[in-house]
Amino acid sequence: MPAPGQGALALEIRDEPEILALVAPMRNLATEAATRAERAYMRRLGAGCYLPVAAHGEMASEMLTLRGLVISLDGQVQVRVCQSMSWMPGTAIELAEDLGVNLAEQALRQGAAGIIAAMDIGRTGEQTYA
Repeated sequence: MPAPGQGALALEIRDEPEILALVAPMRNLATEAATRAERAYMRRLGAGCYLPVAAHGEMASEMLTLRGLVISLDGQVQVRVCQSMSWMPGTAIELAEDLGVNLAEQALRQGAAGIIAAMDIGRTGEQTYA
């Protein structure tokens, strides 16, 4: 399973009508929904690049399915979660983000909080260099 948002492309543009119209044909709402769900999952877990967290959103048959994984560094403890929601063109993109948050809450309840806490404790002993 990939890291959240892995493989998604983004453009940073000025908020101007001409520019927005120019890039509009490249916008794919299904991909945007899946990516936003993945990133919301990661944010709610408080994950950064140091945590082994994975998420994959997939659109099929008008359903957005989000799978998540949090795994200990030694691979001995794994929390795997999955939730789906109905998705059709016109569905508010915020609902995809809610799916990510809800999936993260499920993962935390199922043991991800302990994995994350153990890694945070390990990180407090790391030295930082200026």
